[in-house]
Amino acid sequence: MAGVAEAAQRLAVRVERLERRVEDVEDAACAGLAPDRIDVLAARVDDLDLMAATHAELMEVRMHSARVMAELNRLAVEVRGEAEGGWPATA
Repeated sequence: MAGVAEAAQRLAVRVERLERRVEDVEDAACAGLAPDRIDVLAARVDDLDLMAATHAELMEVRMHSARVMAELNRLAVEVRGEAEGGWPATA
């Protein structure tokens, strides 16, 4: 079960990182609304481009999330089986 908790923690960290990136994009968009801040906007866009998540990274997070969910479902079935007094169910 510790493995699932660690995987969930890693997933949470990755989601937080993606959320920060979205917030940075929002900040850059707001900064770009002021005409006197075009240079700042250009610098932020360059920074964001270097940090942008790739399609492969997003797919990796999705696949990892699917594996964690499958493991959680398997564990739930096992725990239910044990709680009902039977043998642990296998998925």
